[in-house]
Amino acid sequence: MVNINLDSIAKTAHIDLSLAEKAKFEKQCNEILKMFEQIEEIDVENVAPSFQPIEVKNITREDIVCNKNHKQIILSKDLEDGFFVGPRIK
Repeated sequence: MVNINLDSIAKTAHIDLSLAEKAKFEKQCNEILKMFEQIEEIDVENVAPSFQPIEVKNITREDIVCNKNHKQIILSKDLEDGFFVGPRIK
């Protein structure tokens, strides 16, 4: 079992813990560590690595070419070869 120094953790986190809080948190930390010990006991020797545990399907759509700037192009004064022309930057 791992020994947790709650005083050091509390000092690093800049929090003051009462004796009751220290006892409560120490119990909770030990329960969490026991869960990790159970996970470590699982035999995964013959299990292939899984980088994506849930199958992901890429949903794509066909590109549709459309000119959404039609109104702006008609009303624009500064066009060159169908592109908007902005002011020159020095």
